[in-house]
Amino acid sequence: MRKTLSIPIYDAEVTVVVTKNVTKVAIEAGYSGDMVGKVAMVLRYPDNPGEYVVIFHKEAISPGNIAHEALHLLHDIMENVGMGPELNDDEAQAYLIGFIVNGIHQIIYKK
Repeated sequence: MRKTLSIPIYDAEVTVVVTKNVTKVAIEAGYSGDMVGKVAMVLRYPDNPGEYVVIFHKEAISPGNIAHEALHLLHDIMENVGMGPELNDDEAQAYLIGFIVNGIHQIIYKK
């Protein structure tokens, strides 16, 4: 399964992929790093700011894995728009992580 999550306020397009073969999808997306033990990952396209891929192994999807990858994605998106982590005022981060987690959840579990 492959579907897109748009995050307009941050000008981001996220392709969410659920697969039996994380390595194959990651290599097709241009990833060349270590794949040992990977059951989920976020890829960022350096040549296409604002485009991301989140890959989940279909047997390893859990609320924890969705949240884990959502946090990586949040950091990549915020870095892309020039925002750093704000420890004293993290409301923007809280809204974005909620949007990402809800969006991924809807894509994966929508009937």
